[in-house]
Amino acid sequence: PAPSGLPSAWAQFDGNATAAFRVRAYARAANIVTVTDPGHAWRVGDRVACDFTSGSAVDGLYTIESVTADDFTFT
Repeated sequence: PAPSGLPSAWAQFDGNATAAFRVRAYARAANIVTVTDPGHAWRVGDRVACDFTSGSAVDGLYTIESVTADDFTFT
């Protein structure tokens, strides 16, 4: 099974604003990370900085590659 956990903080860096928040859960399968954040406002191309506190995902700055109403993914 894919590891799950709570990232400690996320931030959007789009040149206009920085917003930090805590998400509920993420899952990692191979190199794809899916974040569950119901009702989020993220868009494809937004960049997020992540500090994972559990699981095997690697901290870093990522570009969102796909979104649904409740999830977004990056590699």
